[in-house]
Amino acid sequence: MAIDPICGMTVDPETALWRAEGPEGTVWFCCRGCRDRWRESAPVAGREGAATSMSLPGPKLVQLAPPPPRIAPSPIATSSMSSASTTTAGCCSTSERPVGSKHSGGSEHGAVSADAEARYFCPCCPGVGQDEPGDCPRCGMPLQPNPAFVPLSRSYVCPMHPEVRRDRPGSCPECGMALEPTGEGTGDDPMGERDMRRRTIVAGLFAVALLTIAMGPMLGLPLPAALHHGRAGWLQLLLVLPIVLWAGLPLWQRAIRSVQVASPNMFTLVALGTWSALGLSLVALIAPGLLPAWTDSEHGSLYFESAGTIVAFVLFGQWLEIRARRRVQTAFAELLSLRPTMARLIDDDREIDVPIEQLRIGDRLRVVPGARVPLDGRIVQGTSQLDESMVTGEPEPQRRAVGDPVVGGTVNGEGVLVVRVTHGVHDTLLARIVESVARAQHSRAPIQRIADRVSARFVPAVLLAAVAA
Repeated sequence: MAIDPICGMTVDPETALWRAEGPEGTVWFCCRGCRDRWRESAPVAGREGAATSMSLPGPKLVQLAPPPPRIAPSPIATSSMSSASTTTAGCCSTSERPVGSKHSGGSEHGAVSADAEARYFCPCCPGVGQDEPGDCPRCGMPLQPNPAFVPLSRSYVCPMHPEVRRDRPGSCPECGMALEPTGEGTGDDPMGERDMRRRTIVAGLFAVALLTIAMGPMLGLPLPAALHHGRAGWLQLLLVLPIVLWAGLPLWQRAIRSVQVASPNMFTLVALGTWSALGLSLVALIAPGLLPAWTDSEHGSLYFESAGTIVAFVLFGQWLEIRARRRVQTAFAELLSLRPTMARLIDDDREIDVPIEQLRIGDRLRVVPGARVPLDGRIVQGTSQLDESMVTGEPEPQRRAVGDPVVGGTVNGEGVLVVRVTHGVHDTLLARIVESVARAQHSRAPIQRIADRVSARFVPAVLLAAVAA
């Protein structure tokens, strides 16, 4: 076993990824951040507040600050660390290390709760976090991925009000519509497409039966004898109840929400028209004598088919809209799936496989034939044909040589390339495409703002006209 000269952790040379050659031999490190700090200065690993020290050769001798005091682990960080089978020390990001390893001579790193707004955080220093990987500005240890971070793929936005954004599913406080995930879709059915499809199918089947019974005689289709003498009206009532009581339930919830926030919209009109037609039809069926003399049938005017078909058509439109947005989300996921998760990093005189999240700008990567380029970069060695059809649509592979830029996710041909990383994992062309499309999908066009102002006056005007009539 070896000792990391920066943090004092015990490192197994058989499994450790990071090392450096010093005048006295190979020096092993628990993570890349410790290795980089050792290269920048000749480290002295603090022991019990730097009372004693172990020096290693280097350009100059630097006394490190005493290790931070032990902090009680928070539930979030503790659960995150316990999920990793072999890691307990908070400052390091290697995938394998002895359980219970100590930091700086017995000062074990305690877990620090992470801010959900930061993509990376320091488990040693409270309040330190940033969106890109790097080193902690206080203690110098490499930042860890934040288990509490809510990425773009897990934020939810209202399709009608893009300014409404939440970190979990729910309904929009403005219009009552279900919030939808941005970026990559999460879960099997994040938008409720299957539920909306079931409601649409049920409403459509019952609405067709309603139209056949109500409009059949007008089209020359005689009704069975069993439906005469007023029985047709009762059958229409039985057919319309599943539509308005179950299939149209999301519409009524949104309509109630729009009234609560004093923002009437399309769902307000749909609910008003549907329940008005249903109420009038119930009175005409049960107590026709309460209706005025202008009623034109034995049981008055029945509008069950109108209530049912309105709900069916609105649900069908909602399903098509959700389906279209769902396909966009699926396209996001398929596009990002073209990006590999691991990269072969050239580290001094050896090559190691590391997650692309650990790569930094300036790192050199080896791309073998048939492999995908991990991140955007520039070729520094080699020549090959690259399949860039996923970006350009060009069916023929393009020849790329030293100095040419390459895009992460493109497929290497027959040559071996050495690529220098020029963009981080969250700044690649693929990531920017997904972010731009997601932003455009959930933003309002100028014409939509005009339509919103018109609808804000149109709905009350329709209600006032109906009352006046």
